[in-house]
Amino acid sequence: MIKPGETKTITFKADKIGAFTIWCQLHPQNVHLRGTLNVIP
Repeated sequence: MIKPGETKTITFKADKIGAFTIWCQLHPQNVHLRGTLNVIP
């Protein structure tokens, strides 16, 4: 978790191009708090 005003760098290797749905880990999927991670070339 990141506190208000705090910054954090997260690094990972995206091995596929496309739009991927991501879900907030603090809310269940039925609340529909989701986002989209767009991986572009």
